[in-house]
Parts: sequence; structure tokens; C-alpha cells
Amino acid sequence: MDLDNIEGKVHVPKDPEPLVRQMVVEKDKSISANGGKGPPAAAAAAPKASDAGGARQQDLLADDNPAQIHAEPEEEATSQPAASEQSDNSRVKFSPACEVKAKDVTSAIRRAKTAQCKQQIADVFCLQEEGKLYNLKLPNFCPNKRTDGGHYYGCYRDSGSQRDLEGGMEQLDDNSPQACVNHCYRSGMRYAGLQFTKECWCGNQFGRHGARLDEAHCHSRCPGNASETCGAYLSNRVFGTGVQEMKRVEAPLQHPAVDKAEPRVKIVFVLTVNGRAVRQVARLLRVIYSPDHFYYIHVDKRQEFLYRELLPLQDRLSNVMLTSKRFSTIWGGASLLQAHLTFLSELFLERPAWNWDYYINLSESDYPVKSVTDLTEYLTAYKGISYLRSSGKNVPRFIKKQGMDQTFHECENHLWRVGPRPLPYGIVFDGGSDWVGLWREFAHYAVFSQDELVLGLKQYYKYSLLPVE
Repeated sequence: MDLDNIEGKVHVPKDPEPLVRQMVVEKDKSISANGGKGPPAAAAAAPKASDAGGARQQDLLADDNPAQIHAEPEEEATSQPAASEQSDNSRVKFSPACEVKAKDVTSAIRRAKTAQCKQQIADVFCLQEEGKLYNLKLPNFCPNKRTDGGHYYGCYRDSGSQRDLEGGMEQLDDNSPQACVNHCYRSGMRYAGLQFTKECWCGNQFGRHGARLDEAHCHSRCPGNASETCGAYLSNRVFGTGVQEMKRVEAPLQHPAVDKAEPRVKIVFVLTVNGRAVRQVARLLRVIYSPDHFYYIHVDKRQEFLYRELLPLQDRLSNVMLTSKRFSTIWGGASLLQAHLTFLSELFLERPAWNWDYYINLSESDYPVKSVTDLTEYLTAYKGISYLRSSGKNVPRFIKKQGMDQTFHECENHLWRVGPRPLPYGIVFDGGSDWVGLWREFAHYAVFSQDELVLGLKQYYKYSLLPVE
């Protein structure tokens, strides 16, 4: 798409706040004096409106000149460490704490460029081998837990054309009642069925092919526990997992009108932006801006040009602020999860006057299909609900596809696969999207709670691919 004419192709409503339309960002004249690398830190932090001699002016939230936007050379955004860093790292001795021979970890260590990164990868691998990287069992604080976890229901017939347990099957080389129950539990299924030695079937109902069979029909020994049997051909030994049946909360888009006297929710829009697309960020801000909401903007640490362009916003608008801490985030890395946890912490601790109700994250590439007014009315109607996208019913497939059964480590602005890992028992896994709408109370719990569940999840997802999803 031709960025020069994008506003001619997309309807952009006028900004509701005159101050936003008039906001002017001026470039400090010292850009050219610094060889195009930007002004000194003090000048970048406090641009002066009076520096008009040759300075480039740009209205961020009004029509701008694309030719001027791209006039400044782009900073390097490379994942390669600086030469001085490589020199320092070359003097650091790399010493694994355990024997490192597995394929994934040796490949990662070989390709990593710095001694620090190599050491970190090896340390993660060794801690995982010792079972010390994260807790393998996490507590379940659900108030409506079932009590049939591990309960044996009996031997039941299956059919190749219509499976008794409809949630899918996984081949477990170490299959046993405990292993299969654990597998189906984290998949969110209420029942586990062991069949034909290695097959572990999961589902939310059973018994569609008749009454309970004699135990002689489930005679195959389990490879993970020879004292137990693991069903037989088209015969399941069925156990309860203890998972409570999921009850969905309905929040249809067509909702009753909200009483006019009802206070409307306040939203903090958290923008994580990258690159040099000032025009794109401006377009998004024009559409979602309202004096009733808040705007917290994170600019990637490697993008100084974009940061300088957006910095004056916080001096002109009391409900717009750039994040205190900046990250060099990468796609799929733990740095993005750490960034969002940090943003939430900053909002609670450093911006207490921002009495927001919902945390919604966006990127510069997003564009709303509903107005902010419609969104506010909707969230007010269902106040107290957090919004997350689910991957669907096939959780085992999601776990494999997303690499949740693999350990990853982020260093050198790269995500390195360290090797396979066991999933912690005690929680039901799900996921689906980076984009969330979090209710304030839940966000506070996720950031500040010191209970074993939250701390254990943070440690586990620190070494995961796509942890925000």
C-alpha cells in the first residue's frame, strides 16, 4: 500500500481533542550537528518549540509529510552484539555445569556468538536436567474443583468409527494411569482412557458404546508401570482427571443498553511500537484518542528516531505517557512477556492517578473496526470480565504446535531452543493470541501476587516460546 496516500484510502475521523490536532513535534537542530544520529539526550528529552531555525515540524496527529518522516537515516536494529561487547565476551570463560551433549542445546551453543549467551544456554539446560529450572507441580486454587482426580471408572468399549473419548489421542511411551491422567488434565479434559498399551485418549464423556466391561477386556500391561494395565484393542480403562467442566461466560456483542447513570469504564491502551512508522502510529492515535482514557506507549529500545518523535506527546497531554523502561523485544520471546508485566507494574506504582479499569495492548499495525465509544459501552456492560482468545478444543495439538513442551532461552536478541521438557502438572493449558483485555483486579494479581502458582507460572514461561500467547 502507498503510505503517501494511506489517509486518502482509509477514513480517519477527526480527533475529538483539539489539543491533539494541534500538537507539533519539532526536531532539534543538533541532529545535523551529530551527523544524523540524533540530538543529545537532554535535547531529545525536552525539545523546544522556539527552535524554529531549520528545524523540521511535524503534526503527529494531523496530516503529515511522508517525505519528511523518512528523511532521517534509520538506526541500526541488529541482533549482533557490538564489537566491544564481543571483545569483552571473548575473555569470559565458558564452563558448563553439566555434560552437554543433547542435539538442540549443542546446536544453540555452537551458533551463539558470545560467551555469556553460551553460558546462559548451558546453565538453563543443566538446571532443567536437574529438575530445578521450574516447579514440575503447581497448586490449583480453583474453588470448584472436582474430587474424582485419579478415580477409576472401569473398562469401557470403544469404536474405531466413533470414539468414546472425543478429545483426541496421544501415544505415550511411558503410558500409565498417572501419566495419562496428567496428560488429559493439562488438556482440560475430564476423563482419561488408556487403550492398547500406549494410547492415551481424553474426553469429557464416556460410555456411549455400552455398559462397563469385565476387567479381562483391559488386559494390556502399561509400559510405564508393569503392575498396571493400559486397556486393550478398542477397550479403554477410564479414569477421572479432576478437571471441572468449563462454563463459558456469554458476552454477546449485541448487549442491553447501559444505564446513563452507570460510570463508564476507563481503558489504558498500551501501544508497543517498533520501526519508523510515525505516520502509522499517528493514524492509530487519532482514531482511539479520548480524554476519558489513557495511553501508555512503549517504543522498542533500538528505535531512537521513533522515540524522539513521540516523546513530546507526554508533555502536551496528561493522559499520554511513554513507558519508563524500554525493552528490545523479539517475536515469540520472553522479553515481550516481561515487558507487559513491567508496564503493568509501572502503571500501578508510578501512575496511581490513572484510575483505569481495563488494560488493552495494541501495536502500530492495529486499526479498530469499532469506535472507542462502542468499546467503552461494551466493556461497561460486562465489567469485571477479562478477555482472552482461546486456541480451541484440541489442547494437545496446541501444546505441540506452540512448542510448549520445549525449553527456550532468549539472549543476543535471539530465541534459542534448548530441548524438550516436561509440562508442569496441576494446571490446564490454553492460549491463542498476544492481544488481551485485562480487568484491573486480575492484572494486579498477575503482577504482584506472591503465591506459588503465579510465581511458578512466571518461571515456567520465562523459558517458553510465545509466552504472551
